[in-house]
Amino acid sequence: MKPPSWRKYKREWIINNEYWTLKFVRKLDGDLLGLCDPSTQVMSVLIGQTKSDILATVVHELCHAIGFAWGIEELEKEKLVELLEGPVTKFALDNF
Repeated sequence: MKPPSWRKYKREWIINNEYWTLKFVRKLDGDLLGLCDPSTQVMSVLIGQTKSDILATVVHELCHAIGFAWGIEELEKEKLVELLEGPVTKFALDNF
């Protein structure tokens, strides 16, 4: 299956009984491709990436959001998220 256009992603997600918003933005600070803000429960993803890269960034930020929502400190750090990003992205492509 091919990754969807950024326009087709669900914009509101329930993560551990909390409502999180997925926003697509035209600009982020520095060289960031995505950002997960637990204070506002918003996952921001930069538009302009390839469809595959957008999916990987959404998965990456979702892993951070899961970490924040469940208090899993390891998922608030980059190293574990980067390890999970590839397999979870492949899972999403294969199943959705």
